[in-house]
Amino acid sequence: MESGVNELLEININKITEEEFLQERSSIPVLFSRDMNPRSYYIIDINGKKQWLIDQVDVGLENIPYMLYNKLNLLFVATTFNLYIIDYIKNEIVFEYDLITPCVDFFANNEFVFIICEGELLHFSIKLNRIVKYDIFSYALENLSLTTDKAIITLENGETIVIK
Repeated sequence: MESGVNELLEININKITEEEFLQERSSIPVLFSRDMNPRSYYIIDINGKKQWLIDQVDVGLENIPYMLYNKLNLLFVATTFNLYIIDYIKNEIVFEYDLITPCVDFFANNEFVFIICEGELLHFSIKLNRIVKYDIFSYALENLSLTTDKAIITLENGETIVIK
């Protein structure tokens, strides 16, 4: 992936042990999720440099949803119940939001980044740098299909939502 300054950006998110997390947390900033157990721990590595630790509620999701928005040098990261938007050049959090249900993935067009969760859909405006619309699903997400130009969300009742 290319960043806003046309350099190759390599992002790795790897699971670590609680002991590794405890050793690193004094020197690396932490992205948290709700105060519930059990916990899982991860580290975000950007271009070979340890940038952020993740301390999240373990609900059985083995991956950390993230998306790079190159035009604004933003990295969207979802811990189980929290959304973080990080300026990866300045290495600082520019936006935080509490989620009701765990994030599954992201989808973007020229105007919005859509935060697709198990029971909700958030519309983050790139222009306004905030969430401008929030939809609660009538049923839980059953399937998600992403292509380069659209996201197809299928709910447990068979309802389909298409985002372009």
